[in-house]
This record gives sequence, C-alpha cells and structure tokens, in this order.
Amino acid sequence: MLWTEQLGRGGALGGIEWVMAADDTTVYVPQAATAIPGAVFSGTLGGLLRAHSSDDGRMLWEFDTVRDFETVNGVKARGGTLNGAGPVIAGGMVLVGSGYGRFGQIPGNVLLCLSVDGR
Repeated sequence: MLWTEQLGRGGALGGIEWVMAADDTTVYVPQAATAIPGAVFSGTLGGLLRAHSSDDGRMLWEFDTVRDFETVNGVKARGGTLNGAGPVIAGGMVLVGSGYGRFGQIPGNVLLCLSVDGR
C-alpha cells in the first residue's frame, strides 16, 4: 500500500458509497464526483448539483434539481436526490439523473441535460 487516509466515519450503508474523482494532484471524495480541468461537479442528497473550483474548493455554480421540469416527451417530471455516479460532462453539456427514492431520499424521474448557453 502506498497511501491510506480515513475520510469519514461512514454511514448506514458504509463509507464512500459511489465514486471518487482525481486529477494530476488531488483526489476528490464527495458523495459522487466528476472532475474536469478547473472544476469538480458533485450532487447532494438535497438535490443540488454543484461545481467547485479544483484550485481552492470555492463554489463556482449551483443548480437545484428538486422542482418540476418541462420535458421533451411531455411526461410529468420532477427532480430529487442526486445519489449515484457523478454527472457526465461532454460536448459542452452536463448530463445527470435526478431522483433517488430509496432510504428516505427524494424521489424523482429526470435526466437533466444542461448547457452553458441554456439550450
């Protein structure tokens, strides 16, 4: 073993439940994470999707997913807990599933596709 660190006391389901992310110098261990140059994205059990600076941890952006959404197929949709793998980030888009109705969390049924230019 080259390195070890206890990151927390764990919870009802154990310790780190899903994933971590890393860049050349830092390991990020939130609930679930996706790292891109300059930012780390992660969600919260309360349904907030956040981007933090990978330099100093300051919050760069936040989006509340716990609300009703107009969908492209007309199905009623509402966001909820973000409890799983980090978002997918590609082609100027952030894609994330919102809703996790187990273990007392907030149910939901949306796949959010967010872009910088609001399309």
